[in-house]
Amino acid sequence: MEREEILAVSGISKRYAKQLPVWSNISFGLARGEALGIRGSNGAGKSTLLRVLAALERPQEGKVLFLGEDIFRGTGKRQYRAVLGYVPQEIALYPELSGYENLRFFGKANHVARGLLEERILQLCTDIGLQEETLRKRTGLCSGGIKRRLNLAAALLHDPQIVLLDEPVVGIDEASKEAILTELKKRREKGVSMIYVGHEEQEIAAVCTRRVRLEEGKWLEDGTIVECREAGKGETVSRTGTV
Repeated sequence: MEREEILAVSGISKRYAKQLPVWSNISFGLARGEALGIRGSNGAGKSTLLRVLAALERPQEGKVLFLGEDIFRGTGKRQYRAVLGYVPQEIALYPELSGYENLRFFGKANHVARGLLEERILQLCTDIGLQEETLRKRTGLCSGGIKRRLNLAAALLHDPQIVLLDEPVVGIDEASKEAILTELKKRREKGVSMIYVGHEEQEIAAVCTRRVRLEEGKWLEDGTIVECREAGKGETVSRTGTV
């Protein structure tokens, strides 16, 4: 069966000023319903890659195409942002607002219709275990796990086709981690495509169908979760990644 790629990355490179490249000549595709997990050492450029894929930073070289359209130009940019959900590593919420007020704000920012927004908020909060009492509390007073759940919910309210996640469960309690990973797996099974940056093999295996390692600017060990496990100790599987 032929892969239907929703996102195609071709030869992208990123550098700052006169520094050495953060990474260079990276190429890969992401199919509908595929979840790609990315691991790597601190400073390997994983977060920078997600920012480029979120169209927040431009690469110096190469292209990123959404259904054949450049995500940094005209129609392609508008279409891509309408179907993209981005969950940054830092908590991207307003601490002085309640959880509910934050979700309403981001739902409106992503053009969710007023009549649908309340329904989406209720359903999402039920799915990831956020209680009404918690939603009424100022976000700045919430626990780290609650903030992470809200951070995810804010990115999912408009039902994106592609979700980019930068360590969405870092430093939180097991109950919050389980709620987030379960929601992501459910969405992937419904056909949502994802790119998931994480440090723990267990969390990546819980959500992703494919895994790569980004080290010293190189795209390594690109294969399915099963292939990467079988490659095991020291061997690499190189499939769609290009260095």
